[in-house]
Amino acid sequence: MAIFSLVSLNAIAGEVTINQSKTLINNQVFEHKNKRIRNKQREEQRVLENLQWIYSLPSVCLLYQKQYLIYRCGKALFYKGYAFNGFIKYKPLTKTETLKLQPH
Repeated sequence: MAIFSLVSLNAIAGEVTINQSKTLINNQVFEHKNKRIRNKQREEQRVLENLQWIYSLPSVCLLYQKQYLIYRCGKALFYKGYAFNGFIKYKPLTKTETLKLQPH
């Protein structure tokens, strides 16, 4: 009887397989969600940077490049002037833009 039960147990269990495509789909969904989150964060950062316009510079700022209306305020803070409705607005330059300005 014991031998019969062991044989029947193997017949009931059958072959077990792991479906890898389901894992692949889940990974693709996860990566897509992460990509959407990163895009949303970049967009929020861009909006914040666009809100950082100022209409006057601090008195410690000096003209750095006359051709592009770039002003240097302190050691590492740069602003670029833009004409807008007869006024000049100033926007802080990003780190990447600042590195392009400074001689190495």
